[in-house]
Amino acid sequence: MNSLVQLLAMLGLPEDGVDTVSGEASFRVDDQIDLTLVLTADGRFLWLKALTLLAADPANSALHERIATANYAGALTGGGALGLNPVNGEVLLFQELPVAHCEASDLQSVVARFIDAAIRLKADLGDVAGLAGDNAAAPSSAPASYFQRPTDWLRG
Repeated sequence: MNSLVQLLAMLGLPEDGVDTVSGEASFRVDDQIDLTLVLTADGRFLWLKALTLLAADPANSALHERIATANYAGALTGGGALGLNPVNGEVLLFQELPVAHCEASDLQSVVARFIDAAIRLKADLGDVAGLAGDNAAAPSSAPASYFQRPTDWLRG
């Protein structure tokens, strides 16, 4: 069974992003998106989460259409799922990865693709919602760590 710290090491991410209370690891990646990683209690799955938008109007039909289009066959989500919380307007990109027998290069590739999709969706959804790029998804709290992907780190 993998631990979250072991998975972070496989990804080349620092351990200082781990919140020992929640068991989650949070990072501001490329100064563009907040990435949260959670290892399930049984250690079998790694959850990736990225807030892409806080919509002022969760009932915005253009936003609903864009989310549905992005989710169609994973076309714009990098294989993740995009969802809208109708109560608070949070638009979250989510992906669950099985981690048993997972090679570091495969994990890096999937996470890089997820991050790239989150960055694209943040800009795209912000445009639909009428928000400026940097205001499209203001973090609810500061991430524990900042991570700039090195140029040799796999990108999707």
